[in-house]
Amino acid sequence: MGRIFVCGDTHHENDIAKIQPENFTIQKDLTKEDVLIVAGDWGGIWYNDYRNENLLDWWELRNFTTLVVLGNHENYDVINKLCIVDKFGGKVRKVSDSVFIAERGEIYTINGKKILTLGGAESIDKQYRVEGYSWWEQESITQKDFNNALNNLERYNYDVDYFITHTGGSEVVKFLGFNIFPSDKYIDFILNSLPPRTRHYCGHYHVDMVVNLRSKILYDSIIELT
Repeated sequence: MGRIFVCGDTHHENDIAKIQPENFTIQKDLTKEDVLIVAGDWGGIWYNDYRNENLLDWWELRNFTTLVVLGNHENYDVINKLCIVDKFGGKVRKVSDSVFIAERGEIYTINGKKILTLGGAESIDKQYRVEGYSWWEQESITQKDFNNALNNLERYNYDVDYFITHTGGSEVVKFLGFNIFPSDKYIDFILNSLPPRTRHYCGHYHVDMVVNLRSKILYDSIIELT
């Protein structure tokens, strides 16, 4: 059975160093049965043209399969044109043979673990960005995304091992002293519905920090889910 890892934001090429072989050294022993989950702000698809190609080739050549949980800084216009396929027991968008993007609210069974994903967040800097070029309105979690998560949780009797998001929910936000946004409230409801054993990982805040017994923020670190 393969292994599962999770990391924080990579921001196109800006924060990808943590995944380079010299830093994520264990990858030399991994195979495509092993999965790395990126907790948002992946940015592997950022442009609407050929400029994505070299980076996407780099991801495809890794010794593992990648599952992306989208953040707020993503080119949703291009991503939403990708084909939806079945993978890990749920719906994903296929980027390449071993790179996939999680659909919001889907539950995946990966190497024996049940993982609920709910990507998305609000950009606090969108007033400095250009809509459709460096900011996309699809960034926020919607009622439809939330309903999909609830429907899937009911199918699994709310029994999931991990909950992976981009934004962290109100407790995480208050812990860091930031403002609470609508997407955080959707995360709150889901967290309050999950059993105590379910562990929650998020990105978004550019720190590595344990918030409480359940929630951990990831940025530079890569951890293995066991």
